[in-house]
Amino acid sequence: MSRPEDLDPAEEIEDSLPDSDEAQDPELADSGHETDLPQAEPDVDGDDLSAGAARRNDPLFALLLLLALSIGLTALPAGQHDLRLVLLWLAMSGYSVANWLLADGERINVETLENLAWGLTLALVLSGPLLVFGENTLGAISLRMFGGLRSSSLLALLIFVKPLAETLFFRGLLQQRFVFWLTSLMASLWSILLYLPGLDVSRFPAIGLIVSIALLMMNLLYSYVRQRNGLAAAWLCQIAVNLMLIFLPFVASQGY
Repeated sequence: MSRPEDLDPAEEIEDSLPDSDEAQDPELADSGHETDLPQAEPDVDGDDLSAGAARRNDPLFALLLLLALSIGLTALPAGQHDLRLVLLWLAMSGYSVANWLLADGERINVETLENLAWGLTLALVLSGPLLVFGENTLGAISLRMFGGLRSSSLLALLIFVKPLAETLFFRGLLQQRFVFWLTSLMASLWSILLYLPGLDVSRFPAIGLIVSIALLMMNLLYSYVRQRNGLAAAWLCQIAVNLMLIFLPFVASQGY
């Protein structure tokens, strides 16, 4: 049995203090000097609003409207097929640029030369054999599609208007939401409805089949390049394919 003089006064004081780990009395906690700080409200005017705007933007609905417009403009006279193409590309590019500026359209970042080189290389891999072995057929098809245009006007469309519209819309908007092969199928449907009305496929169904397969291959290539090397590489790839498979056969068929 310990004697009183053996007890340490410091231990007695320490034992008498309340344990800090034990729960305190709510009334005592409320009566203390410290007050709970108000909880910050969630930020609703920053990224949440941007996400809400992105959710409200539905490029699939825009695609349906563009497809309906494509079918509706087939009522134009046969000699105004070029006007139909220009109006459709302008409508698509207008929507894509507005989405790029105001909503969640993908931005083109600083690209490496390697990615751009891959875009050009894959365009040559697809276009080179087709151009070598099917130049006459490509020239006849190009004349049917763009026969009412001058070479300079067609060059401007194939470098600026068409790649701007289709790259920003399909590879920049739709491919953000869907896998590349599904995006390429939707782009191929658009291309088929865009070009086949000007090819008189009821008289030449074989040409319609060949063009449809070629369009599917091209759109698969663009979407693959977009996934592998970025949006700018896909843009450059489409410009190169346009020049090799449409513009050069068009110019050659006119004897320039």
